[in-house]
Amino acid sequence: MQAMRLRLTSHWPLALLLTAALPSQESLPDLRTLVPLDRVVATINDAVILDSEIQTLAVGQARSMELQIGRQLIPAEWAQIRNDNLRQKINQHTLAQAAKTLGIRKPEEVEQWFQDELRREEAQMRRQLGSYQKLSEELARQNQTWQAFEREKRVSVLADMARWMAVNNRLQNQRNLFITPRMMRLYYRANRNLFVHDSRALVGGLSFTGAKALTEAKKAAEAWRETALRPEEMIARLGQPNSVVAENIQVDERNKDSLRPELAEFGGTGPLGRVSDPVRFGNSYKVWKIMAFEPSRSDRFDSPAVQRDIRSRLENQVMDQLLDQTIRRARTRTHVWRPSQ
Repeated sequence: MQAMRLRLTSHWPLALLLTAALPSQESLPDLRTLVPLDRVVATINDAVILDSEIQTLAVGQARSMELQIGRQLIPAEWAQIRNDNLRQKINQHTLAQAAKTLGIRKPEEVEQWFQDELRREEAQMRRQLGSYQKLSEELARQNQTWQAFEREKRVSVLADMARWMAVNNRLQNQRNLFITPRMMRLYYRANRNLFVHDSRALVGGLSFTGAKALTEAKKAAEAWRETALRPEEMIARLGQPNSVVAENIQVDERNKDSLRPELAEFGGTGPLGRVSDPVRFGNSYKVWKIMAFEPSRSDRFDSPAVQRDIRSRLENQVMDQLLDQTIRRARTRTHVWRPSQ
């Protein structure tokens, strides 16, 4: 009798198997019958990134984007969000693994820095939860061990350290020295629409028809004032899929003249979250809600607020460029594998 072992390779998804001891003469199970619970989507040296990690990150971002644009994402948009999160996760692991080899700090100093951060994190969690026993119970509730928590913390802390060492040390906390008045003026000209524009709104709508359209529209308006649900989600809550139609309308300077005056005025006025009373449109009644809103803006270049805004945006661009250079350096010290490669 001997315990069965399943070797993880790049060709098979990561699967959790519950196996009983089998006689040595029995054949191995058919791998095609196994149900994958997760799969490897990338490795960076000896580190593994699982599909479940990327899925968890992508779901939250997709939800936020759908609320902004007022509709469900199409497959291509969803795939882009997943790819972006995977790329960011790979970059994080790449920076973490290269933190000790960038040459800015000695490897033992980097490790000591991490251990100090880990001890501070442990002490903070213990203070919040009250005891080591409570800390263990909380980790167990999250299906984690302390060892797994430490591995995850090592990646995030070392990546932040590499970013700080390579970017902040180089700038010496003087990001403004990289920015000139000419750069700021050119940025304003190229991005004038950020500082001069009419109000913009994304209006969600519910259109009711039938004998009880007005009554149902009034009920929906009251309910919608208490929740941030999208129009499609409100229909599901109302339980009237056949008599209600969802709408999502962009209201801005490009199309406001082609919209009904009531809708253009409602969307242009704001504020965010405002819900209209039922408005009659022929044989239907409509209820609108402002799902996203940006007030009008007409700021000149010499406005102090514009100067601060432009400087902040340019400083972020400088940081991004230096970080990109650091990631490229770190990639020369790591090996990344992805299934598509």
